[in-house]
Amino acid sequence: MARRVPLKRLLGLCSLLTLGCPAPPTPDAGPTCEVVLPEVCGNPALRFADVQPLFQTHCVNCHYGQLGGPWPLTSYMDITDWADVVRDDIAFCSMPPADAGTGMTLAEKALILDWLRCGFPQ
Repeated sequence: MARRVPLKRLLGLCSLLTLGCPAPPTPDAGPTCEVVLPEVCGNPALRFADVQPLFQTHCVNCHYGQLGGPWPLTSYMDITDWADVVRDDIAFCSMPPADAGTGMTLAEKALILDWLRCGFPQ
């Protein structure tokens, strides 16, 4: 049975191609991707205010809602609407792209992934 790709994922990929932001690498990004997905909600105290500065620093430079650009990641609703894509892109080390100039540390990635795993509390 063929795997279905979510519409949001397809739209996001099309947006990336039309905007000119660097295309993400494939999920087998190689040995430099050391992100570990949390299996349980390990830090229930995390709130959007704890991770929002990370999105501002590392994502909004491309994901700010420009017409024809990638989907916006400027608000809580924007981010939670794309939570699955955000999780996958961080987990596969495809976002932020290495050449974007906004490298995200493993600790920063872990915070976002934990917040997402916990159901993205506001």
